Amino acid sequence: MAAGGESESEHRAHALLAAEAAARVLPLFERERPGDARPRRAVEAAHAWIRGEIGVVEARAAATAADAAAREASSEAARSAARAASFAAASAHVGDRAKRAVAYADRAEREARGAQEAP
Repeated sequence: MAAGGESESEHRAHALLAAEAAARVLPLFERERPGDARPRRAVEAAHAWIRGEIGVVEARAAATAADAAAREASSEAARSAARAASFAAASAHVGDRAKRAVAYADRAEREARGAQEAP
């Protein structure tokens, strides 16, 4: 049984939802910082962990890097997108991080819409 009372398959399913949500908003970060691949690598790390190709240590390192990228972003939408990627990768270590990844992805979309609607 994985941490948090969920089975290993449930843990990986939640991590997959997180990775998909983060991938959906990656363009919001990449438009602002096209040369910064840290959030994309975090999403890729989440997928690699789900497939059993990397361990938690590697996923956590990718999460930490994506979090640093979030702190360097200028717009709220880009920051939230990078945080979604960070939490997706971190969900390998702690399953409830998947919920935060989805919440940050949703937030990034709202922030992007709000920025488009601003005068």
